[in-house]
Amino acid sequence: MIIDYKWDTYCRTFFLQKFFIFMIYLLSFYLTLESTHMNNEDGSRFKGRKFIVLKLTSASVQIFFLCYELIQFKKEGQEYLYDFWNIFELLGIFFYFWGTAMDLANDYFSDLNKIVFTITVLLSLVKRMYLLRVFRYLSFLVMMLIQVGNDVKMFMFIFLIFNLTFAECFHIVDVDVTSYGRMPELLSLTIAVLRAAMGDFSIIDPYVGFDPVDSYIDPETGQEVETHRHSRMIVIFTFVIFMASSYLLFMIFVNFIIALIAETYGKVSQYYVAHDYHQRVILIYEREVLMQKETFENPIFFPNILIIRQKKHIETQKNNWQ
Repeated sequence: MIIDYKWDTYCRTFFLQKFFIFMIYLLSFYLTLESTHMNNEDGSRFKGRKFIVLKLTSASVQIFFLCYELIQFKKEGQEYLYDFWNIFELLGIFFYFWGTAMDLANDYFSDLNKIVFTITVLLSLVKRMYLLRVFRYLSFLVMMLIQVGNDVKMFMFIFLIFNLTFAECFHIVDVDVTSYGRMPELLSLTIAVLRAAMGDFSIIDPYVGFDPVDSYIDPETGQEVETHRHSRMIVIFTFVIFMASSYLLFMIFVNFIIALIAETYGKVSQYYVAHDYHQRVILIYEREVLMQKETFENPIFFPNILIIRQKKHIETQKNNWQ
């Protein structure tokens, strides 16, 4: 009851304000990203009045959150760094200002700028998940995602080992991955094996399978000659490796992951109320850390006496006619 009182009195409104302020940042930031491919006739970035206003808006909100994080770090000390949410928030602010500085300084949208802004968008997703804990029903989903990530991390490590092993096998038998363009061959094969584990068997050519045919012009006759790139033994052996990878990665590992996620969902659902109050306690602590000493003497926020009434549940019995 005390947690509910603190949450309803001074915590919920505080974090709702943070949530809507962050939505203002996202709106202005995403609108500036829409103009990344709007160029002048010479190919330089188009930076009009709308661009400047949106940049100032998003930067002002990020300065607000930076001040908030610095105050929280000053209050908490080293404990601030033990919370991974805080680390991701600082990284999001850092990458935003880094990308914004490059965007304002350069007339062209560089490759580094694209990478930095992409990382910024990904880190903003972490910030949104953090703020969604304010909403009771969404807090459960956020907690489930965190718990699933903790439960499957070692399993995913084993999955990665199998993935790299089969990618190296396909690399040895020279599976064609020209469709991946200029990517390194081993990385292309790793992605292809991962896609096969998800049920997308694009690693097999739909027309020739693992038996590609190369053509060249015979210098003596001047006619086009076609030859098979691999021997029959290598083609058959490649199919065997493919069947083994499909059985282990697609049929066993993926189903194990689904079963593990279902088990985690059941555990979190069973203790839904406890997880919800745990998140509320964390947010209440964060709010109280930022309070002034005079606030703790406020009789509305911290009354000396709480009178609690509990509703009496009266169950009505119905006649059983069976």
